[in-house]
Amino acid sequence: MRFCKSLSLSISLLISLHFITPSGHAATFNIINNCTYTVWAAALPGGGVRLDQGQTWTIDYQPAGGTKGRIWARTGCRFDGAGRGKCQTGDCGGVLECEVNGQPPNTLAEFAQNQFSNIDFFDISLVDGFNVPMEFSSTSSGCTRVIGCTADINGQCPNVLRAPGGYNNACTIFKTNELCCPEPGRCEPSNFSRFFKDRCPDAYSYILRMMRLASLRVLREPITGLCFVLQRDLLAV
Repeated sequence: MRFCKSLSLSISLLISLHFITPSGHAATFNIINNCTYTVWAAALPGGGVRLDQGQTWTIDYQPAGGTKGRIWARTGCRFDGAGRGKCQTGDCGGVLECEVNGQPPNTLAEFAQNQFSNIDFFDISLVDGFNVPMEFSSTSSGCTRVIGCTADINGQCPNVLRAPGGYNNACTIFKTNELCCPEPGRCEPSNFSRFFKDRCPDAYSYILRMMRLASLRVLREPITGLCFVLQRDLLAV
């Protein structure tokens, strides 16, 4: 995770995400499909939309209350004129405009706006698996680091994690305490989480690691201008 005092982000669905926070800490996300194929972008809050190659979807979030959310890509979708259908990856209840989380596997961009000391947080997570490469960057002054997961996961992932259109996290497949980390402080990385972490060092790879990092960030004194992004960890973890 990365954090900034003021943030402008872009997610590239390679996928590319750009996050912009002007004065007042409202945020604009530009979601760009840099893939060679069509994706159906989804956001909570935000809904969903079809993006052909090169198209952009812009979402504006207001600062009231401190918005938290996630953005992901769906693939292999078919929708009728009423926006009902099904996606091979990232499906959210069979509708175009999502109101619930996507079904694994899907690469996730996550953000929390105006949190501690009005700092914005954002990250990339593989806790729900992987379906498309992703970059997440800020375009605001002093917070320009790009994070991403652009490795050839689909070409290298162990067969046991394979799913139509992507790869599952090990917890989704095996559902063991060791891999799902139900109790903070009692789990360590597995060979499966290390596979993802070795190829995408910017991304979270298992649940407990996310808990530890979140706690770490809360306890540290906020650092103005330091990105904790969906693109790259600036702090060693």
